[in-house]
Amino acid sequence: MNISKHQIDDLNAVISVDLQPEDYQGRVNQVLRNYQKTAKVPGFRPGNVPTGMIKKMYGKAVLVEELNRLLSEELGKYIYENKIEVLGSPLPKRTSEEQPFEEGRNFKFEYEIGLAPAIDVKFLQLKFLTTW
Repeated sequence: MNISKHQIDDLNAVISVDLQPEDYQGRVNQVLRNYQKTAKVPGFRPGNVPTGMIKKMYGKAVLVEELNRLLSEELGKYIYENKIEVLGSPLPKRTSEEQPFEEGRNFKFEYEIGLAPAIDVKFLQLKFLTTW
């Protein structure tokens, strides 16, 4: 997994996340194994449904769910570790090409973030007259 930040201007940046299959494959396989243990499919005893059938039925949904979970965790961790002061939540950046969600391929996601501006506040010292 490769995460990088590209500064656009003082208040905007783009965070790019590149995922390789080894980053998400273990998580997807673990969830599919759990589905296999509990799936109730006509013609098969519970827990004995073939892995290929589970992958065909739930594979794409599990892949998208685990990619979303992994991206959320890693993006939050990157922002926290690099102490990036963000206004609001990162917004997914739309690309002109649509990525098909297929297992075993590399994914690239980009998020636009708004950065908090640096504010320097100087206070004036006022002398108050006190009459007691």
